[in-house]
Amino acid sequence: MSVANKSVELQLQVRHQTEELQDFMRELDGWEKDIKKKDDELRRQSGQAPALDPTLPPVRNRNYKKRTNKKTVSQNNKKNKENKPTRIKSYDYKSWEKFDVEKVLEELDKNDSSPESDTEDEEIDVEKALSEKEKGNNYFKQGKYDEAIECYTRAMTMDPYNPAFPTNRASTFLKLKK
Repeated sequence: MSVANKSVELQLQVRHQTEELQDFMRELDGWEKDIKKKDDELRRQSGQAPALDPTLPPVRNRNYKKRTNKKTVSQNNKKNKENKPTRIKSYDYKSWEKFDVEKVLEELDKNDSSPESDTEDEEIDVEKALSEKEKGNNYFKQGKYDEAIECYTRAMTMDPYNPAFPTNRASTFLKLKK
């Protein structure tokens, strides 16, 4: 076969495949329209509203109802303010634009109660915890795993924020296959 014959044959194959693809897409579009019709019919029968425009995304907060009675709204707002701090709804974009993150962070920092007068006790506890850890390490090296666990546990109670103590205790439990 010559090169010209091969190119003609390839062109025919491409056309044939393109026609097959177009036929498939037409069938798929028809199927999609049938399904949408059936869906709308089922929604009407069940009392639901038919789908709006199928090309549009669903309406956000379509089920949200605005209150019309101003007295009940104001009474509910007073109760909510007394009981809970103000909470901004996710769909209330205007309120989110007015929200001051820095102000809230400052208030949280003011309310944060971390006692600084007990710093000496914490340092002593940290030192004791480190010494218990060293004892536990020595017991671990000697193969006395139960004593090592006790030392690491005491160290954890003295300084619960040091991640080395529970890690060492866990490795000791692994040695004991617990």
